[in-house]
Amino acid sequence: MRQNFNLDKFLILTGILTFPLFVILFWIVFPSIYPGYDIITTGISYLGGYESPIRTLVNVWGFGLWGVLTMMFGYGIFRSKLLSVFGKIAGIFLIIGGFMIYLVSLFQGPSKEGIYTLAGQLHNFFSNYPPIPISIAIFLFLFEFAINKKFRWLILPIIIFGPISLYLNYQRAFLSGEIPYFGILQRAALTLPFLLIMLIAILLYKSKKKEV
Repeated sequence: MRQNFNLDKFLILTGILTFPLFVILFWIVFPSIYPGYDIITTGISYLGGYESPIRTLVNVWGFGLWGVLTMMFGYGIFRSKLLSVFGKIAGIFLIIGGFMIYLVSLFQGPSKEGIYTLAGQLHNFFSNYPPIPISIAIFLFLFEFAINKKFRWLILPIIIFGPISLYLNYQRAFLSGEIPYFGILQRAALTLPFLLIMLIAILLYKSKKKEV
């Protein structure tokens, strides 16, 4: 018998996809098809910069899709009947963070030579701040999981990876001067919160399947 489409499960599934999407595209695929790109020292913004030969691909299927999936997952969290008010507020912050990532896709990043257009300045402005609402969302999940026994085991990963992610994102976004290994630092800072998002999404998706 054919099952009806379940919007709630689909929205939660998008959260599972955000982590592998970022890792596969920004750690592996995009750097490998950009001639001369150095993943160790160069940030991900240059992949979508106005001198990049793959800028359209990066901005549409990288930043754009990543932001849309994050917003969809946030909406799924907001809709979820498994979560309390803490989870629903976390969903709102995820929507905000995802929207800011999507805005990054609309403005091409700077060149490797440090030439900034207005679009590049807007790109950098929006790229610095998505971790803030996303970090707030993950912090709110601590309260959610403290009162929700189904998800309580996720408290420990959040306590371990959350502060590390905050520290790395601060280093990435707000320290002045040249940072050695910036490409790796930036990717690690962005990978950790989406690892947590994937774990949260997997647990919610499994809980949804049990309801069916």
